[in-house]
Amino acid sequence: MEQNLAQSEKYLPWIYLGVFFLVTAGCYAVLHYVVPMGDDLMYGRWGRLGIGGLLERMAQHYQTANGRSLVHILDSILLGSDLRIAIARVFVAALLGTVALNLTRLAADGNWKIACAAAVLSACGIFLLPAGLTRQSVYWITGAMNYVFPLALLLEYWVLLRAALAGRRGWVLTSVFALLAGLTVEQISVMTVGLTVLLMGEYCLVRKNAFPKQALWPLLLSAAGTATVVLAPSVFYRSSITAPPVEGGTLAVVKYNLLELRHTFLFGDALFPIHFLVLTAVPLWLLIRTVRRKKVLDGLFAVLASVEFAAWFWLPDHVPELLSNIHDVPRRIDIYALAVLGGYLVCTLYAAIRSAAEREWMPLFAFVLGAGSQVMMLVSPTVGPRTMLCCVGMLLLFSACLLREAPYLYLLGAGALLAWHWGQAWAAVVVMAAVVLWLLRRFCPARAACAVVCCIPLLFCAWTMLNDQHDGYQENAAVDAANRAAIAAYSGEDSLVLHKFADDLYGWVMPYHNTYYDAYYKEFYGLPSEVELIWE
Repeated sequence: MEQNLAQSEKYLPWIYLGVFFLVTAGCYAVLHYVVPMGDDLMYGRWGRLGIGGLLERMAQHYQTANGRSLVHILDSILLGSDLRIAIARVFVAALLGTVALNLTRLAADGNWKIACAAAVLSACGIFLLPAGLTRQSVYWITGAMNYVFPLALLLEYWVLLRAALAGRRGWVLTSVFALLAGLTVEQISVMTVGLTVLLMGEYCLVRKNAFPKQALWPLLLSAAGTATVVLAPSVFYRSSITAPPVEGGTLAVVKYNLLELRHTFLFGDALFPIHFLVLTAVPLWLLIRTVRRKKVLDGLFAVLASVEFAAWFWLPDHVPELLSNIHDVPRRIDIYALAVLGGYLVCTLYAAIRSAAEREWMPLFAFVLGAGSQVMMLVSPTVGPRTMLCCVGMLLLFSACLLREAPYLYLLGAGALLAWHWGQAWAAVVVMAAVVLWLLRRFCPARAACAVVCCIPLLFCAWTMLNDQHDGYQENAAVDAANRAAIAAYSGEDSLVLHKFADDLYGWVMPYHNTYYDAYYKEFYGLPSEVELIWE
């Protein structure tokens, strides 16, 4: 025990640094080619107004757009010049590195061996995020400020609050992060308050500790920050002018958004790799617990979770309507989708509850916060993949906690299955090599080599996804550079010919998608308002 503790103290800092720099460098390789798009053009224009002009615009924005003042002030400042945009790319990459770091810290719980596996899973989970999600929330500067930045603050607050409750850290910094996370965006703000209540409830009700008076500060500050966001005048103003997707009131909107989860959340490319990681973790965790603890109910749910994974994985191949982005599909399609979603929730909730029964509450907290982040969106008239990033963070944390039972077996199984699904037959050879090394595990080099080999398939899948996005954004950045050269050479003609992105999957909205951004594009690049932009 003392030896493991000494080894953890020795290795954990290096593991944390490693996952931070790996994810930061990998994401920066893509972010280096991210150019101003969509709302970047508007906020970048505000960032050039000076502090007085910026605050004036933000006050107006708070009244008519949304309550995310902290996020948009930072966003505007970082988009105010080419140099600041370059800094923004580094900043967003570092935020993503921080997300991976804190996912690892939370899942490892001080064990360096678990930390290694959790670091691999956290890094791969971020690299595996599909382009349909990242184009709105990660590899877009305004999107990253609205979704990556708040998630990074929430996870850092989680780490600090746990440490403060354990007596390993003071309350001042914890309270500061409670306020900052509460001041960000609606989902994360509410999740911050929820996290505070959950952790303090565990501390007082489960562990039977007295409520620490200092804990009132993060509770009150997170609630105050949340109130400034969710009770902003703009929230009520926007709700009064935004047309709902369907008529019939709130219940009709909830039903509509619930059925839309079929293709926006559950099936299709939006979150496929993330669901794959979760739905392989749950049955494996339950199966191992059945073998080790001889719990019949765990065995039954292990079978149910395996059936759930098979249904989620294979059903779209046989019922392609599940992948349709058309809302009005045959009723049986909605029934299939709701059945799979229900099975997903039941299996993950059971695993979370079984974990909590052994005084490991983090999977249950991750489940509650992740599910809650999507439940609150059911009443929203506008829902998109970007609003699912906070849920992705909780799903990765949930999976990372479950891998503690058999970390490298899980990494090998999930990675090999995913690689095989993507046409990489060599994954079978990796599995056989891992089995041979495991049989030789009494020898230290073989044991270490087995752990490394187990990570190869998942790392390969993550690299493939990251490399595809790198190449896509690089190609679009070349188009943007040519457009900026044409803008620099503009000499007062009535029209200016510019080129569309090579692949719109690797970028967010541009003026040729939505003319709303035409005026912002011209002002951002110093073009006269009367010039006609011709996109080819």
